[in-house]
Amino acid sequence: MHKQRLAVLIASGIGVVAMFLPWVKAYTLILYGNDAAGFIPIACFAVAAYFAYSGDRNIAMEQKMVKGVAIAGGICTLFMIWKLFVDIKLTYAAIGAYLTILAGIVVLAVPFVIKDSGDFQMPTKESIKDEFNDMKNS
Repeated sequence: MHKQRLAVLIASGIGVVAMFLPWVKAYTLILYGNDAAGFIPIACFAVAAYFAYSGDRNIAMEQKMVKGVAIAGGICTLFMIWKLFVDIKLTYAAIGAYLTILAGIVVLAVPFVIKDSGDFQMPTKESIKDEFNDMKNS
């Protein structure tokens, strides 16, 4: 399996597991991510995992799949940041909320950091512009 796809699958799996860890920890109150709001990140991670697993798994993801993974990771990250600051309040957040945000960021970043060859390349300003121009043109 290509390193790009494997990284997305691992991050998606960690994100789904994080949904069942505590999100909020107060003195006597512990809420988990598997309430109604927790299904949005689970759906995003499932979509990202589907795109990473479908197709020829020995090559990097196609441009359409990269778009889908990036959108799913972005939605999950933005939703969890909103939950963290609006509903949970930062002082009461537990490991599940932080781990879900981290997994969403990884799912969002992996297609842009791990390239077609499978090597890790730190993106430059020009490479990011080229990626977005390629997405816009396809």
